[in-house]
Amino acid sequence: MKNIIIYLLFFLVNLSFSQNYSITYELKIFENKKSLENEYLKDYYLKAMEGAKNLTFVLRCEKDKSFFDYRNILSINSSETKAAIIKSETKRPYYIEKNWVYKIDKEKYIEKKYIIKDSLLTNWEITNETKKINNYTCYKATAKYKIINPKGVFYHPVIAWFCPEIPLQHGPRGFGGLPGLILELQYREIVFGATLIEKTNEPVIFNFEEEIIDQSEYDKNLLELRKN
Repeated sequence: MKNIIIYLLFFLVNLSFSQNYSITYELKIFENKKSLENEYLKDYYLKAMEGAKNLTFVLRCEKDKSFFDYRNILSINSSETKAAIIKSETKRPYYIEKNWVYKIDKEKYIEKKYIIKDSLLTNWEITNETKKINNYTCYKATAKYKIINPKGVFYHPVIAWFCPEIPLQHGPRGFGGLPGLILELQYREIVFGATLIEKTNEPVIFNFEEEIIDQSEYDKNLLELRKN
């Protein structure tokens, strides 16, 4: 019943909501005992944990669109920062428009740069658990997202804390689809937490300059490339 009320309030508020926002997130990478005990992964993991301290991310969003990327920083080329970007899966910027997520290549992966199109995660389960983030009441939602790599298909749990008071269906790292802005997101040992929430008049504008490819087709091409 509580979930129905949340969605109803979101719908009613969203009808007249036109405010744009800019949200700054910090990144934290917590310890993973298995990785730290692995002699091949330990150095990389420690670098990623340290490099996370150098990174901040900005989500610019309006009613149906958002853009998420890391800020330009002086230490972007350090091995620690690069490890944190790879570990947190933020090498690509993320653009959301309605129910689609677009991941933008900054460098060539399969012969050329692509814009990878994927469907927005929607299989959220909203709980009654709440907590305050930056003085906003947020609700906990859980889901699983799919990862495909040469070892197979894997589903990882993700936790989002969203704020119905800001009725925008966006969040960090290409996640969204909830009845409120995601102020905290956790998957595996990765946590994005909002540190600054600002109203803005700046529109979200993105130009599709590269070829668009579906995520499934991109995964297939990448796996074939790695086999050769």
